[in-house]
Amino acid sequence: MKKTLKNLFVLFCATLFLHLNTGFAQNRDCLITTFPYQEGFEGNEQEFPECWTQEFVSGDAVWEVAPADFYVYTPPTTHSGDYKAAIWPLMGVTKLITPPMNLTSVFNPVLKFWHNQTAFIGQDYLKVYYKTSAAGEWNLLVSYETSITDWIEEVIPLPEKSSEYYIAFEAEGYFGYGIQLDDISVESFGNFFDGQVTGIYTPNSDEYLTATETVRATIKNNSSEPISEFELVLELDGNVVTTETYTGTIESLGEADHTFIAKLDLSEAGKEYAVSVTIIIDDDEVPENDTFTKQVKHFSSEIRLYGYRHDESVASNTTKSFVSFEPTSPNILDRTSDYMPSGDASQIFSGEYVDGYIYGYTIKRELFMYHPRHFVKIDPKTWTEVYAVPVDKFPDDISYDYSSSTMYGVSYTSDGSNLVEIDLTNGQMTDLGKSNKTFAAFACNTQGELYGVDHIDGFIYEINKQDATTTFVTSTGHLPRGVQSMAFDHNTGKLFWVVRPDDSETQLLEINVSTGEIVDRGAMGGYAQIVALYSKPKKVNIVSIEPAHDATDVPLNTPVLVTFDRNVIDINLAGITINGETAIARITDNVLNFTKIPELAYDTKYTVYIPPKAILGYDEAITWSFTTEEEEEVGIKNVDNNVVQIYPNPSNGKVNISVSESSKVKLYDVTGKTIKEFSITENSSFDVTLPYGLYLVKVESANSVSTHKLVINK
Repeated sequence: MKKTLKNLFVLFCATLFLHLNTGFAQNRDCLITTFPYQEGFEGNEQEFPECWTQEFVSGDAVWEVAPADFYVYTPPTTHSGDYKAAIWPLMGVTKLITPPMNLTSVFNPVLKFWHNQTAFIGQDYLKVYYKTSAAGEWNLLVSYETSITDWIEEVIPLPEKSSEYYIAFEAEGYFGYGIQLDDISVESFGNFFDGQVTGIYTPNSDEYLTATETVRATIKNNSSEPISEFELVLELDGNVVTTETYTGTIESLGEADHTFIAKLDLSEAGKEYAVSVTIIIDDDEVPENDTFTKQVKHFSSEIRLYGYRHDESVASNTTKSFVSFEPTSPNILDRTSDYMPSGDASQIFSGEYVDGYIYGYTIKRELFMYHPRHFVKIDPKTWTEVYAVPVDKFPDDISYDYSSSTMYGVSYTSDGSNLVEIDLTNGQMTDLGKSNKTFAAFACNTQGELYGVDHIDGFIYEINKQDATTTFVTSTGHLPRGVQSMAFDHNTGKLFWVVRPDDSETQLLEINVSTGEIVDRGAMGGYAQIVALYSKPKKVNIVSIEPAHDATDVPLNTPVLVTFDRNVIDINLAGITINGETAIARITDNVLNFTKIPELAYDTKYTVYIPPKAILGYDEAITWSFTTEEEEEVGIKNVDNNVVQIYPNPSNGKVNISVSESSKVKLYDVTGKTIKEFSITENSSFDVTLPYGLYLVKVESANSVSTHKLVINK
């Protein structure tokens, strides 16, 4: 610790001195016209060569020519010689700029350099830019945002050759161990051929992979010339599926996507697949980058949770990614994407999954401060942003209410939290009410009930949608630290919270909001933090419909119901109709049963309509038709010698039923519910008293079955 403080003090003094005393010559004769141009920062008495300049974008951190063993930097070496260019940018941003160069006569110019950037409390970034004139705009060539602990060489083709070409090495500080450069050169690369598969965007690991998955890969042309009419080979688990020809043209240093016509069968639950794409071009000089392989898992667990992970204790951006895990083994995280936000945003702060997309707020973190950047909509099939809308504030956690199709969130204030409604088109928040609780995490169940965990005491509260007043539910026994997220698994109704307790490992807790019971599911591992926690509603399928579609001669007392392949949750059953008239239904396990329907008539076609998304996991409308039976004679019916008499009919309440054969009699209301059930011996009768309504009387003897309509008037 003493050494670290000493290093910081030495660097501060050196930076201040250099900032006050460093000057860079501005010579009109600086133009570089001879190549290769090389610079190793030797022989200038620890000063930059003439015509190298610096641009202070923010802060006052200064690039310097440092000796190999200057211990402020890690590692304390050069790539070659006695000196190097180095900077400890702290929280500043500074460009180191080359002299202007005339590249018009250089064939396929490239930039070569050696560098490193070791993580410390945070991670410094190195970004390389170019511009084609002194007054031109800087264009980003490449960005290095992960820890590099030893010297490595980079080779970067230089686009848009000009007679006044500048290259800038920009250091962006986040409390790393600094950035070091050495042995920079600009030279001709000659004729060069290299095709590279840089990534496979689809398919991705998921619960719902099918037998017809589409593969989309990105191809980069690193060659000095355009490439076209080349072959791409698709493999699954080492076996060739297809070879297709890319018929377009990719310019030098350009990129293009290819979507294979052939589909992959990834339908086996629980299996992990290896999907590979290989490019084949003539005279390829870098065969090691021809193939890209992606592991794709078909998840099979009952409950699967997803979220965006970042680690406070690890500076590298490699820890920032979307992940998936099972509550039974939360220490095993499956990386589903290396998505990074657009612009200068460093991470996602809060988010939620809705109807196949992820909505979230991105921020830029500078030391211990969070600055809002965008409200984004992400397509998890391709991990690309559908849109990114600038915002000036962000909520601490968000959750979607399926019962009202509303996104809610909680937003920190100086003395509590605001409950907000979020516009999914632009991320704007509308205040609904203020709570004196400071909510660290927040979730909504399928019934539209809101719950939050207080950052101060770790208590769970139910939150009133109208005014943000709270009702105590239970104590979790954990005091949250840093960013948090919680979510209901909408398939089981279970509430999960990824909590980072003070000075201990991140834990996954399961919370029963009905009983207050807390189940510790185990550590997530390390000091990882997971935000934007969510579950995907499982897709459901219809097993059967009653009466069957296009069925005829349907008895009036036939129940109307839909059976699904698993237990389901209703979101909103309003809007269900039969022939345009309102009907009422309810869910019992995996069956949607109509409990109140319009009065049915004989010999009539009826169409049942259930609106889209009435059932969680079934997005389409459900509709079908059936035709009822023809009307039978009212009062007396003779079927196979069994004479049935029902009189008076219509009646004011008291009815006599007589039969000529011993029979079982059942009375149903219009919903199909059995009202009465009794037996009558042959040549006898039975009196029954019923309330107002329409009934069906089913009479069954040894030789016949008949159904009769019975009307009870007021």
